[in-house]
Amino acid sequence: MDCLAALHATSRCHGNLTTGNIFLDDAGAVWVNDFFQLPRMTDDERLFMAEQRFLAPEFVTRGIADWRTDVYSLGCVLAESLDRDSINRDVAALLDSMRALDPEQRGESPQAVRTALQRLRHLEEARVGTKRPSLRRKRMYRRVPAEFEVALRRRSATPDETAAILLKVRDIGESGVFVETDDELIVIGSILELDFTLKGVEGNVHAFGIVRWKSSPPMPRGVGVQFMEVDQAGLARLRKFLESK
Repeated sequence: MDCLAALHATSRCHGNLTTGNIFLDDAGAVWVNDFFQLPRMTDDERLFMAEQRFLAPEFVTRGIADWRTDVYSLGCVLAESLDRDSINRDVAALLDSMRALDPEQRGESPQAVRTALQRLRHLEEARVGTKRPSLRRKRMYRRVPAEFEVALRRRSATPDETAAILLKVRDIGESGVFVETDDELIVIGSILELDFTLKGVEGNVHAFGIVRWKSSPPMPRGVGVQFMEVDQAGLARLRKFLESK
């Protein structure tokens, strides 16, 4: 984070943080390479990076990047690298905030995120040698059963496939939805555009998501879609719906 803090102080961002470009040398120093990849990335490269779960959703969908893009990617790298069975509640909460869908929720500034990481590191160092029960990290958002139709478009669809198709949602949470479908064109890594209305809540929800998994019999056929970006009004409607359950 020291490296990123110095970079962000110049109003620039790394833009391409992954587990493949952060290194630890024999002296224990952390090195970062592959800087400034975002301006040269094609749409296909952005979609590939989204599949790898390191690139922030606002860049995948709108091409927007700043220091919060790096915070998102760093949170993904840490979540990928740490032993989840040993992540305590404080670390889990920080990782969740770093990977928030809304960039505004990823911290007040790069310095604030850096300070939070340092504080947790010092707390963990103080606990070395102390036996504590392992706290398994919980899902960031709960899911609730739901049944409604969603208008869905594949972002990478060819021109003659851009019309929305209506599919059924079976459960939903702030992080994503399960959509029933046996469409072979919807595969893991597909970028989807979704529009839906929630029962008892006025207004529409517009979101972009990425397919993270597919299910098959004996489970209902369908896909798990993780939200990458939800419009602010839609996010407020989604939270209102979840709070009512």
